[in-house]
Amino acid sequence: KQEPKRRRRRGAKAREQGGATAMKGDTDGVTIIATRNSSEQDSSKRKNRIKPKKAKVGEEGYLTPTQLRNARKRRAKQRAAAKCTNNEHSGNLSSQSDTVSDGRKMGNINVGKRNADPSQKYLKDPKSCPAVRTAKHFFQNMLPKNCSFNVHLGPVKGWRTVSKLAVRRNKVDSSNTMPDIGLFAFGTHDIASHQACPAHHKSINTAIKVVREACQKCNIPAYSEQDGSGLLRYLAVNVERLTGAAQITLVWNSKPTDIVKVDNVA
Repeated sequence: KQEPKRRRRRGAKAREQGGATAMKGDTDGVTIIATRNSSEQDSSKRKNRIKPKKAKVGEEGYLTPTQLRNARKRRAKQRAAAKCTNNEHSGNLSSQSDTVSDGRKMGNINVGKRNADPSQKYLKDPKSCPAVRTAKHFFQNMLPKNCSFNVHLGPVKGWRTVSKLAVRRNKVDSSNTMPDIGLFAFGTHDIASHQACPAHHKSINTAIKVVREACQKCNIPAYSEQDGSGLLRYLAVNVERLTGAAQITLVWNSKPTDIVKVDNVA
């Protein structure tokens, strides 16, 4: 009987060559290598991008670290507001659906108007506001079947006695020293004029009128978000319910020396 031929064991070098050959024929291996190469190319492209030069102190468009931080916060708030709006449209919890289009109406005001007063959005139907719908949705599975989530409404007009309002330069006419005072329109940094806001206490509306006229009379420039210039930035009004007296707080955007000049003018 002839003994079966023994297979020769391959050496380490032959095994390495065989493994390399198998790797070349392996499509998965080729894909991985290509992916790594493409990622390396993308990273090199990002490194080679030319970054815009930052404006230095005294140059046009220069923003202080505080202004840059505020700009980042505004962008983050706008993204969050846009996300909330999209979620609200996709999962509408109310029985009455809001029509969606550029010229549409959501609630009781035209959404297409960027200068819409947010205080009047749900003035005619306060129970349709997002806060009430969210509360109903949260408690509907927690309450017994024979119980319902009741919403009790207070006065619809004149209920706001504490208000912090933004003061900005007139965008239409920058030379006009009479500023725009009010809240920001939803999702923007555009001032919604609040000269006669129905949600405000009448003392707040009076304070807004007095401050606007005083700024024009004393030639006090309002704050501008474009270049960061201007003096008066915010107006805070607290009203005492019993007497209707108003406490006015002015927030300035300037150095103390500039404020001294304003005091001398006033």
